[in-house]
Parts: sequence; structure tokens; C-alpha cells
Amino acid sequence: MKCDLTGKVSLVTGAARGIGQAIANRLAANGSQVVFTDVDGEGAMLASAQVAGGVSLRMDVTQSGEVQAAIQQTVEQFGRLDILVNNAGVNTMKHRVTIDQFPREEWDRILAVDITGLFEVSRAAATVMRVQGSGRIINIASIVGLVPLRLQCAFVAAKAGVVNLTRAMALELGPLGILVNGIAPGSTLTEGTRQ
Repeated sequence: MKCDLTGKVSLVTGAARGIGQAIANRLAANGSQVVFTDVDGEGAMLASAQVAGGVSLRMDVTQSGEVQAAIQQTVEQFGRLDILVNNAGVNTMKHRVTIDQFPREEWDRILAVDITGLFEVSRAAATVMRVQGSGRIINIASIVGLVPLRLQCAFVAAKAGVVNLTRAMALELGPLGILVNGIAPGSTLTEGTRQ
């Protein structure tokens, strides 16, 4: 799909690989200045180097200080932030078990990235977008946020939370000129899925 994003500044979380990298690449192909962010700083740098003018920042969405610093650095460098894509997310590979056997530390890890991280980045970006009077926030949920699957209780809960948090954000931020949408992909053959 082609659209003119010339002059727009985008920030994508989880952009070192997979869906996040594909989204960041597409934004860049449509003319946006794109900031690739990821907890894997080297991966983000390698991904951003593949597009003209791509910029990378290491950012752990679970660390509010890193989130604030990345948003601030983006605005200082480019003067604005027009599009945020909340893509960073994790699931479990080895704990595909029923809820009575699901480890609490794995629950905490998944929710920290998939829902609390999304909240942290959205809050920081919305502060900038409120001042601008415009912006777009796109939250990457999952089909499992709408139709649950077995043996993934934390991921299902987090992505269902993303779906309704997106709705709440749209209600709150729409009157401020900030459009919020969610996308719920199904299984996608990324390196993580392949593993």
C-alpha cells in the first residue's frame, strides 16, 4: 500500500525483526522518517541501516526511563512525533501449560512487555502528540486478544488488554486530534514463530 508520509516522523517498537521491522520498512518506503527501537539495540541498528535515513535507538519498553529518553531524543532530533507503532511483544515458548502450572514470573514478564510496556510508550508519545494537536498510535494486538487459544494464558490476557486499552485510548485521545487504532494479526511466520 502506498501513501504519502513525507515529513512525518514515526517510531516503531520491536523493530529489530519480524512484524516490527516490516512495519518500519513500509513506513520508510512511504516517505516517513522512521526511528527503529528495540531492546536489541544492535538488531535495531542493523534493521534501520537497510532503509534510507533510518535511525535506531535501544529501548526497553519495560523501563520508563528508557522510554522517556527515546521519545525525547526523537523529538529533539526531528522536532515532532507523528506516528507511534506499539509492536514490541513477547510470548512464551517453553511454558505452554495450563494456568494452574503457569509460572508467575513468566506471567509478569509477558504482561510487563505486552501491556505495561505499551502503556508506557503510549503515555510518553501521547504527551508529545497532545502538544502538537495531532498524532497516530497503532497498537499491535493479536487475534488471540479476540479469540483465545489454549496454553497461552498470559499472552491471551495481555493481548485482550491491548484490544480494550486501544479502545479506551481512542476515546480519550480522539478529541485531542490523536487517532488510535489496533491491528490483530494472526500467526505470522517470523523468526520467533519459526523457533
